[in-house]
Amino acid sequence: MKKILLSTVCLAALLLNAKAQTNSPSGMNAESCNAGKSTFTYYSYAKNYTNYGLQFNSVAPFTLTSVVVYPYAPNNGTVGTVKISLRNSSGALLQSTALISVLGYPQSTATHTPQTVTLNFTVPVGTGYQLTLDSVTGVYGLCYEFSTNSYPFPYSCGGDVIITDALVAGTPFPYYYYYFYNWTITSGNGINELNNEGIVSFYPNPLTSSSILQLNSQVKNAEVVIYNMLGKEMLRKTITGNTMQIEKGSLQSGVYFVNVRSEERQWVEKVVVE
Repeated sequence: MKKILLSTVCLAALLLNAKAQTNSPSGMNAESCNAGKSTFTYYSYAKNYTNYGLQFNSVAPFTLTSVVVYPYAPNNGTVGTVKISLRNSSGALLQSTALISVLGYPQSTATHTPQTVTLNFTVPVGTGYQLTLDSVTGVYGLCYEFSTNSYPFPYSCGGDVIITDALVAGTPFPYYYYYFYNWTITSGNGINELNNEGIVSFYPNPLTSSSILQLNSQVKNAEVVIYNMLGKEMLRKTITGNTMQIEKGSLQSGVYFVNVRSEERQWVEKVVVE
């Protein structure tokens, strides 16, 4: 049995997010969940802001299938288009949509009309990704929110994506929430929640003094990678044998994502330290 003493990390109590399983084209299991703000409160709209949007980290590869937006126009059903892009932490363009047709409405907190737009952005593991609005035609813009108390970032989905901040001219700023609501995330390429298949066990969870990470099936060339809530890699170790002991040591209360990777598949689990 291999013993590992983790360096100090910050964790908090959690509930596992439920994921809906579907079948991917390759025949592997795919899973979907939703991230980001799901409710809308009107503040204003914008279309000429560059480098404005949301910043996020990817703990495991996923596809950003779609987001919900609120196009603004003074008249119901005003025809327009939007273009949305995925950028890296430096703002360089990675992927973008074609012009997407939308309909504008006089949005308000009491009366608003959401629209789902399809993105299908493939996102590898990484930090500091930016989801930005690049162009708007026809409508006045997309709605966004402002709060003097800041928004409760991070927003997460399973263990794959962590939305860390709003972006104001490329700078993180938690007092806004820009444009993109209710992200639909699809985890493909054999990425699974550990408890769905029972291939990997982590017990006891919550961790109070020490816990065991156990492989319940033959997994070739496996390694464990542990990320904090902001998606920063904190630990990477090769798993030898089928068990690994993780001791509390100087761990503080909070949340971490444990990513177990093999040559063919990977699984993500959330753990609690008390």
